[in-house]
Amino acid sequence: NDTLVFCVLRGKDLTAMDAPSPSSFMRPSSDPFIRVTALGHTKQTDFCRTTLAPEWQTTMTFQIPCDQKEGSIRVQMFDHNDVTDHVPMGSYDLPLADIPEIGTERKWVKMTGKVEGYEGVSEAKAQVEILMSRQKGYEGWGAPDNPMKPTKFQLSTCVLPGLLYLVALVLGMYHQVISAIYDGIAYYALYFMIRCVTGLNIKMKRVRINFGFGCGVPTEISISSIKIMNPVGGYIRSETLLDIDRVDLHIDLRTVYEAFRIKKKFWWRHPTVDIPVIQIRGIKLDTEIAPGSPHAKMGEQMLNLWAIMGGKKKKKTPEEIMAARKEADRLRKEREEEEAALKKGLKKKKKDRDDDGDDDGDDVMTFDKLTNKQKNDYEERKKKALGSPVRFRVSSVLISGISLGLADLVNDIMGGDKSLGDCSPALIDKIVITRFDFRNKAVHTKKLLQTLVYKTDLINIIKDLALQIGVAAGDKIDPFMIIYVLNDIFGGLLSMLDMSLV
Repeated sequence: NDTLVFCVLRGKDLTAMDAPSPSSFMRPSSDPFIRVTALGHTKQTDFCRTTLAPEWQTTMTFQIPCDQKEGSIRVQMFDHNDVTDHVPMGSYDLPLADIPEIGTERKWVKMTGKVEGYEGVSEAKAQVEILMSRQKGYEGWGAPDNPMKPTKFQLSTCVLPGLLYLVALVLGMYHQVISAIYDGIAYYALYFMIRCVTGLNIKMKRVRINFGFGCGVPTEISISSIKIMNPVGGYIRSETLLDIDRVDLHIDLRTVYEAFRIKKKFWWRHPTVDIPVIQIRGIKLDTEIAPGSPHAKMGEQMLNLWAIMGGKKKKKTPEEIMAARKEADRLRKEREEEEAALKKGLKKKKKDRDDDGDDDGDDVMTFDKLTNKQKNDYEERKKKALGSPVRFRVSSVLISGISLGLADLVNDIMGGDKSLGDCSPALIDKIVITRFDFRNKAVHTKKLLQTLVYKTDLINIIKDLALQIGVAAGDKIDPFMIIYVLNDIFGGLLSMLDMSLV
């Protein structure tokens, strides 16, 4: 037998079989495929979805007798349908005598017959490009004239690769040991930093940092199993307040260095820091009070800072309230004085330079020296930054496996003094943010948080929690009144996200 190689490449000028639809961008289209039959054997290509210029690129092989010259190859085109029968779009008969016995031939063939498209019955006009060749059969290769002799075993050829393997193995183990030591140093440094700054008891299993400096390679920071233990006086249904399985953060250290340089020279600007990837997997926040807990009748469970910083007493005396107010007024005055000093400029330093005969003081850029446009831009960016000195260019944010037990926390916000019992946590499968959400631009912290809240579907979560609180209160609280109060607490954020709440 000879081997017939038949390739179906592409098509053009197809009749539209399907009406315009959103999947075809509101254009007429077809779902064509080719069926080839040769000497009783049939093969076909895959169908191409919603196109009038398909690309099949499919090769088929058929076995035909060496002396076979009569007969033909039938090429049929159909429109694929998932439910109903496939609709013919034309056919073509190729005689076997036209297939070259030596070499290959590539040509376009035109389908013939009637086609019932979505606009009515018409003559087939589709063309298909095919490539075909006929390869002669063979009886076998036979035995080689000079067969290879078995290779003799030589110890010298095995010693050097073995030594290289042992050296590579030892160096790899050494590198792993050094890497483990560095990971341990990073772990304890991060642990003590968080403990000293926040006072929270945090447990982590592993911290790994892979630095990348060349060609814009970001530095990879991976933290496994972060657990924030429940402080004294907090919600005690779970041992952990927050449990995160893994955090992966990619940050470009070159942009951090450039942002530091720009901020040092032009303090009124907000430079950009590139954070290509932020991935957080498995978040479990538990702010629920266990039924029968001794803390179930105590208000302000986890909202107040005293519980987070060590479980100080909940109730304040009038003297403590007055002292706290005086301290808040003092901090506010200090902040106002610092802002006033920044706007007036460093007059004292400038005077010292003038006394020393140094004229470089004129180069110090103060707030008063900025143009009106620069002042307005700075004030606007300051509001959007939410205290952050830089902007962020984020390419991918993925937060998956989120479980939020927030019913008692919301109850505390509302001023409740009792536990709601076993409430269902808010479950979020995943939150995905890509660079297209920010149009490939750097954004401030406010925009990043707004996008995160929007993707979280916060409205439905709060509605569900409000209904649970209303049910637990025994119809003594209107669930919609809870939503209104929370909307007022959040400064109208909920009504901005969902106009149906207005």
